[in-house]
Amino acid sequence: MPITEMFNDLEKVIAWAKRTGCYTNKSTGLHMNVSIPGFDLSNLDYVKLILLTGDNYILHSFDRRFNSWCKSTFDILESNIVNMSESDILDFFTKLKSELKFGSREIFDGYYTKYISINAKDNRIEFRGPGGDWLNSNINWLKIVLSRFVVVLNATMHGKEGEENYKKKLYKLMSQYVSNNDILKAFVNFSVDRDTSSLKTNIKNKPKIVKHPLVQISTTADKIKQQKLSPQNITQQPSVDQPEINDEISKKSID
Repeated sequence: MPITEMFNDLEKVIAWAKRTGCYTNKSTGLHMNVSIPGFDLSNLDYVKLILLTGDNYILHSFDRRFNSWCKSTFDILESNIVNMSESDILDFFTKLKSELKFGSREIFDGYYTKYISINAKDNRIEFRGPGGDWLNSNINWLKIVLSRFVVVLNATMHGKEGEENYKKKLYKLMSQYVSNNDILKAFVNFSVDRDTSSLKTNIKNKPKIVKHPLVQISTTADKIKQQKLSPQNITQQPSVDQPEINDEISKKSID
């Protein structure tokens, strides 16, 4: 079903539900199943999908951040990184240089449980983050979220679209947990496509800088971005034209 038809059906469902006295509350899910032409699970870069989607912000916006039925995939990814040694992280970045998509599966391949916010299926992705009292949400906000899923899935599945922004987000995430200068240098070189082959890999493990995986720190910029994109501030129907997924994505996307 094309996304424009899905928008029309969503409007009809909401109108019918309100007309017949239906209601939604914090226990309600609004799972969005998305596929694209040429969908092939073997080509999915799950880490890229998590980072470009803005998983935790979606969960926050629907008040489902700690819902047990849609556990944050970002938290799972971050927890996996926390448990890596510094030498493992350096080896991981070496693999990424040869094949970003398949190298990322070293830290998360998507096989977990269906009760996660981004659940990969054979022929589609089930986004379980939306929900709560969505019948009383701004419908344009729901359309923006669905459009976001479609655009990011396409960027994740096909080619190198969004790759530069993906690398920067991956660097930002992983660099929080290392203190070794050689590894930090590898991070920087990786994010700007420089050669990392000359770096030594015989690095002694050092105590990891561990942040609790469920604690997220919001910067002033993040708060401004969230305020602009919050459901209450959406008044116009979004365009369904696919935006570019590149450096400009930080201005349009949900971190």
